[in-house]
Amino acid sequence: MPDVAYITSPLCLLHEADHPHPENPGRLAAIQAAVRAATLYSELEIHDAPAASLGDINRAHSAEYIALVQRAANSGKHVMLDPDTYFGPHSWDAALHAAGAGCLAVDLLMNGTAVRAFCAVRPPGHHALRDGANGFCTFNNVAVAARYAQAAHGLERVVILDFDVHHGNGTEDIFAGDENVLCISFYEDGLWPRGLGEVPPLGDNCMNLPMPRRCDPEIYHQLMRDKVMPAIAAHQPDLIIIAAGFDAHRDDPPGDKLHSDPPGVQLLTDADFSAMTRTLCEFADSHCHGRVIAMLEGGYTHAVLAQSVVVQLETLAA
Repeated sequence: MPDVAYITSPLCLLHEADHPHPENPGRLAAIQAAVRAATLYSELEIHDAPAASLGDINRAHSAEYIALVQRAANSGKHVMLDPDTYFGPHSWDAALHAAGAGCLAVDLLMNGTAVRAFCAVRPPGHHALRDGANGFCTFNNVAVAARYAQAAHGLERVVILDFDVHHGNGTEDIFAGDENVLCISFYEDGLWPRGLGEVPPLGDNCMNLPMPRRCDPEIYHQLMRDKVMPAIAAHQPDLIIIAAGFDAHRDDPPGDKLHSDPPGVQLLTDADFSAMTRTLCEFADSHCHGRVIAMLEGGYTHAVLAQSVVVQLETLAA
């Protein structure tokens, strides 16, 4: 059984809007309770996420954007960084520690303390653009982790696979054209923020996989076999990062509560997320010393999300 690090921070619970919002502290609170009650909890390496440095953030985001977020933090008020992304008096600390979780995960994998890691943090990150907040996301946590792995540990080639129901547009924006980072994103066709059909990727290193609404989960697995894994094998990664959004779960029907009418609906189950993750772990065991990091993204039905995270941890530990 590989050693699995579970990285979180109580500061991530303090990120809170001054109005009802689907991305709320209850998400992480439900996850924490379920993980502590899980049989595998005693076998996990539990770590408190540190704050990422501004230098860590600046590898993924522009100095101008970081300064804008700092001004919002210094105001001490609730503000909207974009029409969907709130920022409150405690959000700065939460965002720094959410990004820092990925940096710690890289360190733990590289120093041999763990082989895999799961970062249970918020605010989420995969929509955050190089120059702006987007879709509930302040800093792009997976992008910060990937850049940290390259800068601090000399890892050259990274794969980021995103199975959230929404496209990882921020990750694509940050890495477009970077041949050392392969970005792969499953997402529901036509669901925010992508348009209908297979929107052309921003770079040859980006693979967009639009899925029809309520599609057979076997389509995901077929794409994993026929398209995703060959691309990953050709990339020869030193590290695999999963943008682990669970809002494509069949029991999380509000896959999009703000932008879609009717809301996005996929039919994946915990077993489907587990199968995709297991495929990545098996590849990593053979090709990149087992190194897999999963970072929490979407998932808005609290009990369903919490169970999905527990199964994800079980898969990483298998």
